Amino acid sequence: MSVTVPPKTWNPVVASDAEIQRYGLYPRPKSAAQRKLWEQMYSHVSSWVIPDMCATNFHAAAPKYPIDSHPIWSGAIAKRVKGAPAFTGSSYVFDEPKFDGGCKHASSYNLWSGLGGLKSGRLMQNGIDNAGKGLNDDYAWWEVLSDDKKNSLPEMEIKNFKVRAGDRIFAGISYYAPKKQVSFNFYNYRTKKAADLGPWGVIDTPKGSYLASAFYDGSTAEQIVERTTVGKKPVMLRKPHGGYSHTHEAGFSNGQQDGEDFAFKNVWQYNMRANGIKLSEPVKFISKVKHEGAYLAQWNDKWDACGS
Repeated sequence: MSVTVPPKTWNPVVASDAEIQRYGLYPRPKSAAQRKLWEQMYSHVSSWVIPDMCATNFHAAAPKYPIDSHPIWSGAIAKRVKGAPAFTGSSYVFDEPKFDGGCKHASSYNLWSGLGGLKSGRLMQNGIDNAGKGLNDDYAWWEVLSDDKKNSLPEMEIKNFKVRAGDRIFAGISYYAPKKQVSFNFYNYRTKKAADLGPWGVIDTPKGSYLASAFYDGSTAEQIVERTTVGKKPVMLRKPHGGYSHTHEAGFSNGQQDGEDFAFKNVWQYNMRANGIKLSEPVKFISKVKHEGAYLAQWNDKWDACGS
């Protein structure tokens, strides 16, 4: 699957929507607050990463619907309301934590944004994980799941998009319905590097090539903390320094709405609980934090236990 990197002199802020879609960037938001954040991000890109990718043996997993507590997920899930368009975008700006030791066995702390995964087995997602790595050896990844697990991909690591503790990261996923194409987007606010994967209408897997639409479900959009599944079993939840991770901004889009008011409606809080033990839960959910005349959707995911 190829990636078309924009020319060095190209400026996304003044580009047309067609150009933005052609290069696979996260779509320009309609609302003033979201657009300002988008412009601040893309106007400061120092370079576009041509991704060097490899498959891992790690997976994110989709819970059954409906539920508000789950053994591997903690965070926010927006539910499509009757009569509204399907979700086509999910964006997540978070601070990558520094991690402490303490869990007895293998652990991870996986932050990601996604589309789908609750009403069906279809889920497209991207974020930052550290499964199978040292405490603070973080990496960017994307993944697609289908109703048929045999056709799904594991986490696809982007080896040359560097992340370290303390970095503020944008992870976004968008689905362009007219062409049935998906794009996975990353930006590191420290390095000012962006990685925009797509737009892809076809996803290549070890079992063959499939239309991107086979992995798309627009009934929900989410921003999640997860303990990654290795093989068939989730590992422990790695402990962030200070006991929590911080969501700086959560965004949802359905092609018509993407503003700050939209982010506060029909959003469920998910708490991570396993074997009767609370592992993680969002606190101060969802806080309306004023930013340049509008409001951002923020919260903290509080760590409680490693789990088993």
